[in-house]
Amino acid sequence: MSAEGKRVVVTGGSGRVGRYVLTELAGAHDVLNADLTPGKDGPDVAFRRTDILEPATLASAFADADVVVHLAGIDYDRASDPRACVRVNTLGCWNVLQAAREQGVTRVVVCSSVAATGLHELRAGWTPTRLPVDDTHPSRPVDAYGISKAMVEVTARGFADAGGLEVVCLRPCAVVFPENLHTFVDPATGVGPRTLHDYVTAEDVARAFRAAVETTTPTFGPYLLAAADCAHPDPTLDWYTREVGEVPADLDRDRFTRDPHAGAVRTDGARAALGWEPRGRFTDLLARHHHDPHRRTP
Repeated sequence: MSAEGKRVVVTGGSGRVGRYVLTELAGAHDVLNADLTPGKDGPDVAFRRTDILEPATLASAFADADVVVHLAGIDYDRASDPRACVRVNTLGCWNVLQAAREQGVTRVVVCSSVAATGLHELRAGWTPTRLPVDDTHPSRPVDAYGISKAMVEVTARGFADAGGLEVVCLRPCAVVFPENLHTFVDPATGVGPRTLHDYVTAEDVARAFRAAVETTTPTFGPYLLAAADCAHPDPTLDWYTREVGEVPADLDRDRFTRDPHAGAVRTDGARAALGWEPRGRFTDLLARHHHDPHRRTP
């Protein structure tokens, strides 16, 4: 499929990631936002009410589409009902892929999450088996959101393996938006839950989805999306030892020698497959936070 202007349908285009993806795609492609309600802050693109649990609405939205970008679902910080989270994310993904196949769509770009690995939980007995974490790291999620995303990946892989539909699967790490910026900056000063301090800016995520739409040599992945550094002021191996525990034996020590603040998540796969490189840095987050008129102060 050519990288030239395509008809692209974005499910969940009114959501937090969705509005950035719509903006990134709108200048180069004919874009339709397929969501429950129109977005308030996104670009001026066509809208069609679409429910990923209602196949008929998907069929209507996908008619004549070249590519579907599937973002709709229940996000990690909004997954208060575990049954709903698993149902919407898993069944919704199957419905999207099935409708895309039936409507003759060429490609679907699926949004998974680093949560599919379970490493966002950092629970006892399940911390990284290698550092940095890469696309092939084992997955052992136990919470509903992580399980739902692991099931999304299995579903997407099944459609890809069946043939007749190109599927690309992306795994964003924690995405930074203006409204949640403080949650990435505050933990860096010692406040907040134990994490791998992995993050990716919404702008970088949007560029990755555009790259997946436009690549002429699509491969499934799944591909992790993360910044090149960590959302923490200390060297990575220092905070890791202090906050997570002993570093794994499978350690790319050269990486952290070259850049002591290198991220705990590696994105070589997205770079090789999509030509994508993250641009956001932790210093950028600090600068944004400092200049945010709504930022919290002690």
